[in-house]
Amino acid sequence: MKFFGARGRPSKPETEPLQRRRDKLPAIHAFIELRFADGSCGQSVSVNEVTSAELITRSPKNVSAGMPVDFSYVTSAGRFRFSTTCSRVDGDEAHFPLPDAIKSIELFAARRGSPRVKKLMPVQWRYAPDRQGYGDYLVGSLMDLSYRGASLVVTRELKIGELVEVRFTLDPKEKPLVELSEVVRASKIETSGRNVAGIRFVELSRQDERALVKFLDELQTTRRDRGVV
Repeated sequence: MKFFGARGRPSKPETEPLQRRRDKLPAIHAFIELRFADGSCGQSVSVNEVTSAELITRSPKNVSAGMPVDFSYVTSAGRFRFSTTCSRVDGDEAHFPLPDAIKSIELFAARRGSPRVKKLMPVQWRYAPDRQGYGDYLVGSLMDLSYRGASLVVTRELKIGELVEVRFTLDPKEKPLVELSEVVRASKIETSGRNVAGIRFVELSRQDERALVKFLDELQTTRRDRGVV
């Protein structure tokens, strides 16, 4: 199996144990970005199923059996990439054999101990089933804000795998952040009747990532200055 470089040139991947490879695979219903071997940008598709031998996605456009494809995606563990070849297209699904190895672009383990905003923050949110928010924004709250996601407190029930768009402000002098997010956990607060959805930021831009890093790092510095660990 070969990985494609920045200009579509193949590079040799490292081998890795089977379990470690599986731990790096995307979750069902997650979205992954694909591009073709010539370096041209492809599209975003959702994962329908992951078996012991293959990854099955919603059928991408302009992809056929025998075509090499480069996948990139983000999980709770980090950013990853792998290359494979479409084995077949069956109706509205495309099948891709699992690669021999998965390349780690960025691991989030180093951020595991990073600060979180525990207090409630005001947020506006709306559904985004096609990766684009639609309709009026609804009012909610964010808590446990981190580099990778947050907990969204709302009055409506959200389901795992649903996509929502959230809009919140870190600095009143700056524009609000608007982030496409995937619901990865869902529960109900019995005492208040509200719902809590754990959300993962799907397409965090470099600019927004820097804003979050700055905000959380400044929070950590403030806590250290106050003697709070």
